[in-house]
Amino acid sequence: HHPLCRVVLSSRTNLYQQVSGFERYYLADLTSDDIERYVTDKLGRKARRFREEAWKRNYHVLTTHPFYLNLMIETFTKSGSLPQRKADLFEFFVQSQLEEDLVKFRTAIPDILDRKQSLSHSMKRLALIMENLGRNFITEEELTAIIPEPVERRITWDLGLLKKGEGEKPTLQFQHNSFQEFLAAKVLASKPLTTIKEFVAFAPEYLKTKPSWVNTISFVLSISVEDSGKFNEIVTWLSQIEPEVLFKGEPDRISTAMRFAIFKKIFEEYREKRIRIGRESYSVKDIGQFADSSQSVEYLLSVLAAEKDPTILDNAVDVLRFMNIPPAQRNKTENLLLAVSTSENCEPYLISSVLITLADRGFVSKH
Repeated sequence: HHPLCRVVLSSRTNLYQQVSGFERYYLADLTSDDIERYVTDKLGRKARRFREEAWKRNYHVLTTHPFYLNLMIETFTKSGSLPQRKADLFEFFVQSQLEEDLVKFRTAIPDILDRKQSLSHSMKRLALIMENLGRNFITEEELTAIIPEPVERRITWDLGLLKKGEGEKPTLQFQHNSFQEFLAAKVLASKPLTTIKEFVAFAPEYLKTKPSWVNTISFVLSISVEDSGKFNEIVTWLSQIEPEVLFKGEPDRISTAMRFAIFKKIFEEYREKRIRIGRESYSVKDIGQFADSSQSVEYLLSVLAAEKDPTILDNAVDVLRFMNIPPAQRNKTENLLLAVSTSENCEPYLISSVLITLADRGFVSKH
């Protein structure tokens, strides 16, 4: 109790509210420099491949959190690569955290190991309920109604995947929205398509998905890959009503012909309207990675060769940035990109887009 004695008490966010007499501070997310140094220190020469895989698979957002970054590095070290499927990565995260929790509660709750399955079930129920309510928290009263058994409810309240919300009334939420979406998707993936539609699309026709469910749908697709019948059924339905939702799914599992047809249809819609590609639900990166094929590259090259509108040219250049250019098409791609950037009255923003795409696709030009 000496007045000059300074004490720092570190805690996860789901436990700090149990301690009084301390000022509260939160650790900031890791910066790109932090991540670069840490990954290089842990993986050495393999660090670059780790970063490339994390970016390609859209895992880079998770690397800003030390806990997830360590788990990703652990996964990468064990298998030599990051999981192709987002669902596999999150399953590893969930199980790792749950195992850590079981060890933490082992002394206080002797039968904790017997509760593993019921705790997993409770987390999935909570996730689906929160998704269905359209929010990322549950109140203490609601938790009591969902999990009436006192011991399990107390354990759930302190699970590492969950955290207490800030506010006057106690609330509980997942550490990251992605966990809520993944666990809700695990429930839906075991249901027939008719049930999935009732949750993720607007009744009664189910011709439009609910915007807040897009990420959950992508997890459903990722989980359903192991059931080819279910996966194809969902893909067929989405391709008919809202094909762009498939951008965040498992594109490698969808035929090249279908991916190209979906991509071309959407690109031509923007071309006809003469507007930039860009929605909250997807980006040019999503489109490029989804449509990635020699056929799609050739189509975009034909756009670069024939189109004069700078907006449409910029769309084509931006999408090409996120595609792998086959060796047989590299010379043609470089020449057309340079021709666009050096054309008369070329807009500055288009020149910038061309230079970025040339750099990102690994072109080294004497120009």
